[in-house]
Amino acid sequence: MESNELATRLKELRAAKARGLGRRKIPQREVATHLHISPGAYGSWESGRTRPNIDLLPRIAEYFEVSIDDLLGHPVEVQAGWRRIITEKDLHWKLRRRAETPEEEKGIEVWRRLVRGESPEVIAAALKIQSPHEVERHIQDVVYADLISVEHLPQDADLAERVRQAFGLREVMVVPVDEEAPVIFRSALLGEAARSYFKAHVSEGMKVGLAGGYSVSRLVYSLRRGECRSIEVYPLAISPVIEAIALDANSLVGALAYRHDGYDVRGYTLQYASPLDWKEAKADTGRKYAATRRILAKAKSVDIAFMGLGVLGRRRAPIDLLGDLLETEAGLEELRRRGAVGDILYHLVDRHGQPVSPEISNLICSIDLQDLREMVQVGVRVVAIASAERKVEGTSAQKKAEIARTAIKAGYANVFIIDDGLARALLEPEQPG
Repeated sequence: MESNELATRLKELRAAKARGLGRRKIPQREVATHLHISPGAYGSWESGRTRPNIDLLPRIAEYFEVSIDDLLGHPVEVQAGWRRIITEKDLHWKLRRRAETPEEEKGIEVWRRLVRGESPEVIAAALKIQSPHEVERHIQDVVYADLISVEHLPQDADLAERVRQAFGLREVMVVPVDEEAPVIFRSALLGEAARSYFKAHVSEGMKVGLAGGYSVSRLVYSLRRGECRSIEVYPLAISPVIEAIALDANSLVGALAYRHDGYDVRGYTLQYASPLDWKEAKADTGRKYAATRRILAKAKSVDIAFMGLGVLGRRRAPIDLLGDLLETEAGLEELRRRGAVGDILYHLVDRHGQPVSPEISNLICSIDLQDLREMVQVGVRVVAIASAERKVEGTSAQKKAEIARTAIKAGYANVFIIDDGLARALLEPEQPG
């Protein structure tokens, strides 16, 4: 490829990435920052004066989320060998390493079939897997073992723009996902979309806030080494009860710092033993919980924040209600009677974004919801990552849309990374409550 052809290709990719993120443009200096080169060096590539060294091509291709062949203007559907790139439904992915066991081989085949749009039931029958639930386990093993790398994720820009305009949001990304896809598959794709957004908006010297959740965890684990440098990471809220420790914000902050060791990524976690300890800490002005208060104070002033949204299921709340530890009988039916539609930073809220249970909120170790609102008001990107999901324990796209609308109306989030099922549910007429 001639220098002028590469220059044109880089301009096209930069414009396409901006459109995919819902932005008017991405400055050359921003691309240069993410590639860890000078703005002048990158500008000379786009002007055709110079060309990048060959060892920089993988980094450039990864930033623009294309293969090296696509970067050089030679798109291919299949490359020779086990590191081939599969292009099915415009989702490009590749193996990061060879499968080492029969289980990993089966997991890769499950992933491949899900990308093609096959349902978990069809996959289970074809691969002689006991049940659709086992299909989800295979996908979870593939994702958490870092077996695959998503090179290009399709986006529905038209649907994203409709959602953005309908709710006056700052930015919206919509990822098309087959409606029968398992939750873990949806979370993996949304995590990759969030990774793309993170790379585009997080630069050296920034402070990043994280809340817990599957999709946020996939953001953390999808980031490659070196994709974030010289940042500070803070938890926005930690779980009242550690039920899935890998999804707790404290754990995610620690994982991000550990996985990027050597790149000056500093993670700060909250001192927190139990909900009753935090209740005591709120009333304590001494030294015992001074570190927790300092970290929460810094978490209120992050430059960008990522969080999930919880729904109220048929049989359980988004968090463990702690049973006898609560000084109230705030069971699920009581919470519904009070108007709870889901949780934001573990605070159970009604359609107006107001906490419905002071008893529970008093036990939550987090920044306040008002702090979240003020972050949005001053222009901080507060990114909600959420999917419609299949019906599980009475949850549905409509229920997820309800808590998403609440987050928007109450001013708790201004950027959404969602799947197309949730996007369509958001655009449906709101049900009277």
